[in-house]
Order: sequence, then structure tokens, then C-alpha cells
Amino acid sequence: MSYVGIGNRQDYIADFPTQSFNGDGSTTTFTLNFEAVTGSVRVAVDNVLQPADGTSYYTNGNSITFTSAPATGTANITVTYLGTVRNVSSVSDGAITTAKLADGAVTNVKLANSSITVNGTSIALGASGNISAGITEADQWRLTTNFTGNATPISSNLERVDTNGFGYIGTGMTQSSGVFTFPSTGIWLIRYTGRFRYNTYSRYCEGFIQTTTNNSTYNNASGFSTILARIEAGDMETSSSCEFIFDVTSTSTHKTRFIINLQDTGSTIQGNSDVNLTCFTFIRLGDT
Repeated sequence: MSYVGIGNRQDYIADFPTQSFNGDGSTTTFTLNFEAVTGSVRVAVDNVLQPADGTSYYTNGNSITFTSAPATGTANITVTYLGTVRNVSSVSDGAITTAKLADGAVTNVKLANSSITVNGTSIALGASGNISAGITEADQWRLTTNFTGNATPISSNLERVDTNGFGYIGTGMTQSSGVFTFPSTGIWLIRYTGRFRYNTYSRYCEGFIQTTTNNSTYNNASGFSTILARIEAGDMETSSSCEFIFDVTSTSTHKTRFIINLQDTGSTIQGNSDVNLTCFTFIRLGDT
């Protein structure tokens, strides 16, 4: 009957690594070529196999220590490695590929409690790595009362919107005498909406978003102009808006404000503390 299975081939038998030492009657500790644990080596002294229960020797990393010094002899101590210990302390950079990661293997709890940047946009992460928002700052302010005449800038009766379920994201803007300061650097969208009342037959108004990059000199960055020709008696109302994308590289030097120019004092820019008429919107779009 023929043999079923793998034949008795010598090339399937591998030698176990062996190391020898010279005893001198006093040395008890010797350096091993491999890290080992007591049970992973077979030790013989003068051809006498030593028990692997710790009573004759023990190993600690790359060393073997005998409880009694082996007698003097040439290569009379032999250590045969039945298995070797391998410590993996780190993985090389770039060693783990996308294919090695199972779908869904990276969960929220493994993400850092800070932020990550995707295509130049900063995405905030919550306490357990949960993505809290793609936009990290969004705020809105408004004019609370009407006034007539020009203003460079609109500097009073300003408030953060606080009615009808309003909410904002992040720290929010601050303002002093109509100068608005950004809470963080980044690419910001600024929108200015003005609402006006005319009581004469033909009037215009102009509004501008002004920005500074040195906390001193302001320039018109974006503006609107609206003209209303009245065709019948009675006051008329209109609104207009403009916007600007501002690269805020420093919160101490890069600021914004809003101005208004009316043709005469009979025209009014409208404000209200309960509803947005003349208002200002700020949205951080991404990193600078």
C-alpha cells in the first residue's frame, strides 16, 4: 500500500539554533544571542540536561543565569533555542497600507480630540473624536435701531442676534465702536445686508465692507449701491447686500467694519432688535 500524505523528507526538518559557553567555576551569567524565556531554551552542562523549572537556571532577556556556577570546561555549556522571542516596538513609517485596514476599523474613539485638515479645510473633532462641524466659526450681528445720515463706520446700537432660535458656532466675533475682531485666523466670508427707507422721490445709498490688514488703514473691500425712484406718494423701502472673502492671517491686525453713505438726511438705514434688517454675517470657511 502506498503512503498517503507528505513523505519522510529530511528537508522538512530544521535545526534549532545552539550556542555554547565555556564554564570557569565562578561565572554564573552568560549573554545569549537571542532574547529567551526560561521555557524556550534547553540547557545542558557537561552533557547533563538541566531542569527548566528555574531551580538550575533562569533567563532574562538576552542573558542566562545559573543558580550555581558551572564547572570549568571548554564549550561544556550548551543552550538550544526551542523558540525565540521577538519584540516589535514600532512599525516603520508607511508600512501599513490602505488595503491592510479593514473597512470601519478606524472608529471615532481613535481620532484625536483636536482637529484634522482635509483639502485645506479644518474639521473640528469632539471629545470622543466625533466630527462636530466642518465650519468651526459662524456668527451674525445686526443694527438694533434706525438712524439717518452717514456713518464711517456704523459704530453703535450693534448686537449679536439673539432671537427666533438663533445660534452661532465657535467663539464668535467681538466688536468695539463698530470695529469687528475675528476670533481666529482663517479664510472668512463677510456679508453685509442693509435695509433702507426713502421719503423723497429719488435717492441712493451706498454701503461698503471695509477691511484692514494693519489695524489702521481701512479700504473698501466690497460694496453695494441702490437707487430708488419713487413713482407715488409715501415712503419706499429697499435692501441690498455685498460680501467679501477675507484672508485673516492675524487676529490683531486683520479686522473689518461697515460704512453707509446716504444721499440726504431724509433717508433712513433701518435696524431692529427683534428681526434682521441691517445685519452682518461672518463665516469661517477654512484655514488660511
